[in-house]
Amino acid sequence: MPRLCTVKVVREEDLRSQTGHDGHYFDLVDFSRVPAFLVGVDTPLCRFKEQLAEAFGIPVQSQRLWFFVQRQNGTFRPCTPLAPNEEELSVGMESSEESNACELHLFLEVLHPLRVRNMISKDDILVFLKLYDPGQRQLRYVGTLFVKASSKPSCILPKLRTLAGFHAYEEIELYEEIKFEPTLICERIDINGTFTYNQIENGDIICYQKTANSEDKYPNVELFFKHVLGQKVPVLSKT
Repeated sequence: MPRLCTVKVVREEDLRSQTGHDGHYFDLVDFSRVPAFLVGVDTPLCRFKEQLAEAFGIPVQSQRLWFFVQRQNGTFRPCTPLAPNEEELSVGMESSEESNACELHLFLEVLHPLRVRNMISKDDILVFLKLYDPGQRQLRYVGTLFVKASSKPSCILPKLRTLAGFHAYEEIELYEEIKFEPTLICERIDINGTFTYNQIENGDIICYQKTANSEDKYPNVELFFKHVLGQKVPVLSKT
């Protein structure tokens, strides 16, 4: 019997439907809730893209696959885009012959024919964006963005305002969601330092928001995350 590999394919639809729903706020996605494909370990990735075209209605030429990797802090993030010369690699390229288990995690980016960003350079970084509303205490996913490592976050503020529907001069704050287990780390981003200076890399999550007012109970996304984590901690009764 041929060895099979479970391939989990994450799309933006998954990020949008999960973030802020059913208690899912942290990281990018719950892999248990995304489509899984069972394919032979020797199946070339280019052939697998044909299967994705059938399943999702996305033409092969409009697909760019990114490999998820587990970082040292335990989070899973898209790290490396699949180069054209890597499409002949098999889905089970990293699985061991001795092991029956084979699982691959991929992010499916949809390319648009007229978009300049179809071609990316080493200076380009793919970031994922979440928007926090302090007044409503809501967090939602708003999209992806390519930024230049050598540029400053202040350069993308107009784009972030547009995505959120803010007016052109709305004061906004940016945070990087780094991890939440075993300890929450969510740090304010220096908008006047470069993305390199802020240690932003492929797959990182940028949360942003309007500058809060004094009446907001959780005025920034870091405090909101702490509140959510606090809700999950069981309260021990005193004896």
